[in-house]
Amino acid sequence: MSIQSKAVMLSVSLALLPAPAFAVSEVAGATFPEQIVQEATSVQQLAKQAQEVTTQISMYANDIERYQNMVTNTLNMPAAMYAQIWNPLVGSIQKLTSIYSQAQALGYAGQNIGAELAQEYQGAGSSIQNLSSVYANWNQTTNTDMEDALESQAPGGAELRDTGCIHADDPE
Repeated sequence: MSIQSKAVMLSVSLALLPAPAFAVSEVAGATFPEQIVQEATSVQQLAKQAQEVTTQISMYANDIERYQNMVTNTLNMPAAMYAQIWNPLVGSIQKLTSIYSQAQALGYAGQNIGAELAQEYQGAGSSIQNLSSVYANWNQTTNTDMEDALESQAPGGAELRDTGCIHADDPE
């Protein structure tokens, strides 16, 4: 039995249910012809409600069928199609990890330069003495920001660090 035939059967069943209290008309004090008109109007309203429910059920049945088709089409997609979709993404992630590694290298080089300057010019003041720690803070912030960016953009971003693509020195 298809989804649409189930939807039609459900809508017919709903139409045969007793009318809810809000759909019953007022007949007290009305003449017999007025009662007939009021009841006919109530029946029309119920029929309209039943039609609306039937339409809604059909829409839901169509949505379910559409989603089933999407899943089926995705499962039947050839492997070459997956390669077309995922290979550019893998390349972009590899470029991003390369940029990340370069940023880390710059941070470490800055730390080393700062330490060498502080050692060479010990009397030069606190700005040179603090240069190494400034680069260390910048490097740590960059690491954290890049990890967050990778985790938000790539579902496996957290695993990149574990696989060696990201070399974070800061403990989490």
